This record gives sequence, structure tokens and C-alpha cells, in this order.
Amino acid sequence: MLTELSSVPSGLAEQLRQYVREGGNLLVFPPAEADLTSYQSFLGGFPAPTLQPFQEQEREVSGLNEEEFIFRDIFEQTQRARNLPVTQGNFPLSRGGRQEALLTYRDGGPAISKVTTGEGNLYLSSAPLPSRYSNLVTNAEIFIPMLYKMGISSGQRRPLAYTIGRDEVVQTGRRQASAELVYKLRGPGGEFIPQQRTVGNRVVLGLSGQVPEAGVYDLVIDEEVVESFAFNYDRRESDLQYTSAAELADLPNVTVLDAASQASLLSEIRERNEGRPLWQYFIWATLAFLLAEALVLRFWRV
Repeated sequence: MLTELSSVPSGLAEQLRQYVREGGNLLVFPPAEADLTSYQSFLGGFPAPTLQPFQEQEREVSGLNEEEFIFRDIFEQTQRARNLPVTQGNFPLSRGGRQEALLTYRDGGPAISKVTTGEGNLYLSSAPLPSRYSNLVTNAEIFIPMLYKMGISSGQRRPLAYTIGRDEVVQTGRRQASAELVYKLRGPGGEFIPQQRTVGNRVVLGLSGQVPEAGVYDLVIDEEVVESFAFNYDRRESDLQYTSAAELADLPNVTVLDAASQASLLSEIRERNEGRPLWQYFIWATLAFLLAEALVLRFWRV
């Protein structure tokens, strides 16, 4: 977090930009007496929204972006009225560009914006942090989960799970590679040593088909679990294909039953298994003969 720094020296600015590009997250609260020239130079390297001259006026935050990762799944009741921050002074932020507004004022202007750079994120507040300019710090409902989610966010989020046989390379959070370190993956399918190579300043592990079974595999260095990866079976294995009725009819010793209803289907199956029952015909024939005999006795006169 960068706050109460009136100007950002060029050396520090470059280090901060490099930190964000390599996966860091930086939250900036410019002070009311900020040197705009210095800040514009610092923010322009991301690039981030520009700061307009400081205005001491009250502005109410009315919008909270619950679709963005920072506030997603934070609140159980999405329709409930929120206790949103109010600022007494701020630097209006320019709109548009690559920024994504996390909190917005009633006039639509961004109160806190997010800019993704490389593998990290820059978060820029339009208002200073001290309580005389903003009540954000005292608003635990917003401030605490916001800081937590900003800390765990990343510009390029790792998937929740990898697919066995499809994802053969995984990227770790380790930033240093050494020939003396032995990386091991340990899980339901056993333990193995993956290939290790450095890409940029990150360590990536080559699996080479060594994950035999789905589950969670721990990355172990010197018997210490430093990270975990989840692996699932390829869902294409469960993509069932069905033979059409015409194709089934062409198969030898195969009979296709085509019934309009469940009742007719059951009747046809029973008929094929048990044959056509004849007892019904004998009963009707018996009744017919009895009727004929009764008629003969009644009307036949010898």
C-alpha cells in the first residue's frame, strides 16, 4: 500500500511498476498535497487513470462492482442496502482506458479503480486515506474484505484445477530457481520429480504425463509443502456417443422397439418375452358358445 507520499521518485516508481508487472498488487492513496506532476509520471507508466486537481467537496459512493473479483461472493444478500463510503475531498480520476471501477460515485466517476499490468494489479483511490477526507477505513464492511481480496488477487489467475493429459505445464508462485532445490509433487498418484525450468522470473514445472490419478498434489521443497495443485480427469472421456435407431436396425440379431408410450412399450416387451397369450380367445369363445346354447334352447322347437 502506498499512502501519504507527496511525490514518487523516479527510481521508486520504476521499482513499483516492476513489482506489479511481476505479480504484485499495489494500492495507492494519493495525499491531498500530492505533487500531481510526479504522480502523473508514475501512473502513466502502467498506464493508469490520471489525477485531476484535488477538490474539497463531499462525494458519496453509490456503486459497488460485485462482478469483479475483489467484491465477488463477499456479501450473502446482494440486494441489501450497503453502508458505502463518503469522501470529503478527492482527485477526480479520468474515465475510460484499461481501468475497471470497483467503487463509483453517484455521478459515475470512479472512486477506486483497478488496472491490470503484467501479472499484477494497480489499485488507485481517488481520495486520500486519512479519515478527514474519507470514512473508508472505518467502514469495515467494505475496507477489510477489499484489502484481503486485493492481497490475493493476480493479473493472470491460476486455474482452480488442471486437466490430466491436457495441462502438461504448471506455473508455481516460486520466483527463484536453483539447481540445489528439488521440487517434488506428492499426491494420490504417488510422488515424482517434475521438470523444472525458469521462464522470466517464474518457475514452471513440466509434468510429462506423470500425473496418473486425479486429486490434489502438494509441491514439496525440502519436505515443506509450499503450494498445492488440483488435477481432474479429462471430461472428454465421459462424452458418450449414441448409435442411431437406423444403425441399430442394421445390426444382426438386434430388434429395435419403437413405441408411442410407456404402456405400449411394456406391452410389446411382454409380448416378445411371453408370446401372444391365447387364453383370452378361449374365454371369448366359451362365452359365445354359452350364448349360442342359450339361444338354441330358447328358440329351437323340436
